[in-house]
Amino acid sequence: MGGSQLLVLLDAALHLQRSVSFGTKNNNTIHKLVSLKDGGVLAIGTSFTSRSTQDNMFQSGLGNDDVCISRFDKDAHLLWTKKYGTQYDDQGIDASEADDGSIIVLSTTHTKMKTAVNISRLTQNGDNIWLKEIPDNGFNEPVSLLRLKDHNFVISLAKTDTMHKKQIRLVKFDIYKNILIDSEISTTYSSQINDLKEFSDGTLIGVGFVRDSFNTDGLAMIISKNLKLLKQEHYGGENYDVFNKAVILANSQVGVAGIHTDKNSNENNMWILKLNKDATIARLQETHWISTRSCVSCFKKK
Repeated sequence: MGGSQLLVLLDAALHLQRSVSFGTKNNNTIHKLVSLKDGGVLAIGTSFTSRSTQDNMFQSGLGNDDVCISRFDKDAHLLWTKKYGTQYDDQGIDASEADDGSIIVLSTTHTKMKTAVNISRLTQNGDNIWLKEIPDNGFNEPVSLLRLKDHNFVISLAKTDTMHKKQIRLVKFDIYKNILIDSEISTTYSSQINDLKEFSDGTLIGVGFVRDSFNTDGLAMIISKNLKLLKQEHYGGENYDVFNKAVILANSQVGVAGIHTDKNSNENNMWILKLNKDATIARLQETHWISTRSCVSCFKKK
């Protein structure tokens, strides 16, 4: 949309009800869309700085890239949009709504020297309450943010170790920016958690990927309340497989969505699995979006 962001409202039959183009006419990207308790949504992403004299500070931005957050009501009407950041490159990664209606934001600031991982808290109207930089112990790339049932939050980071492998770092904090747990899960191969979800008993499931020199597989991890690894499973073929999102179902099984690429092809296919609570396979299905639109089951746990 000419560089702006686009939000569409669909009915249950996927008929278009409303579309909204918002942001400045530059390189705007939505990274996450967050459901709110009032039925509205929060769009968090990144926007390249606008130099238009017609844009105010919240529209024009401060640095090369800025965190861009927009709030919509349940009918997809824009309530407000604001930018946050520094004179450097800032990116909005994820967000979540706290029990009191305030907004917790996960973002980064990129300078020539390092990448800083930031958490912040905003009011319902987008005004800043506090900002905190996560302690740095090497190169960290933030991936996702989850609100827990105990009213705290946990973020997933990919930490690059001295062997240049990605390791999993999980940081739990409260609404007052206190760090409660800082846990690193070391694995033999390069690993990353792309999405975290919480079961009713407080244990977590993380899905992502595990990678060696020749192969990438989907990764499912069961993680304890104190953010320690309980179990992990790898799924996929001999080429490229990755898990991107997970949803916990009513029976405590887990639906997982990802991407599979065939060994002798560069074609990406949607990959859908159903896992049990212990991360073992319940059902797996690869969906080929080809002319036949056929669905075939073709994978086993490795």
